[in-house]
Amino acid sequence: MDLVQAIDLIYLFRIQGEEGNAWKVAFQTDGTQDETRNYETTPTKDGAKKTAGDYEGSHSLTSLLAKGDEDIRKINDLVRKDNPEKLEVWEIDRSDIGESENIPGDYSTDVVTSFSKSAGADGNVEVSIETEVEGTIISGDVTVTPELLAILQKISEEQEFVQPIVAEETTE
Repeated sequence: MDLVQAIDLIYLFRIQGEEGNAWKVAFQTDGTQDETRNYETTPTKDGAKKTAGDYEGSHSLTSLLAKGDEDIRKINDLVRKDNPEKLEVWEIDRSDIGESENIPGDYSTDVVTSFSKSAGADGNVEVSIETEVEGTIISGDVTVTPELLAILQKISEEQEFVQPIVAEETTE
């Protein structure tokens, strides 16, 4: 059994309702997916009985800020708006990308709760994004498409990826 390498877990995003493909925030340095559930303990004469409470999920992403990054601006706008859209989030394990038509992933619809930018006297500007899951995180298989391959294969280079043109319907 092989270990999953941290560099192989990446996050893709799309504003809910936005047309087109999901996109990757450039220069991701850290990502966290948290899931918790509280339990209430009721003492009984036969011992303690646990009752499941509410589920909570969240994501945290840290990346270095790329010049002119419009995707970061879109996520930041979700915190500033009075009635913001939701953010669709995919956590994808790209370690088996060349061996299968599907790769494991998790999907959720989140609300962006925090956006911060840190700029010290030296080094690069760092961006941190915090979200909370609405509902639950759903695990499944992500279909490997040419568009997804293009995003995943350019990660090591961290070049800006331009989404391919979405095919328009042809009229006959």
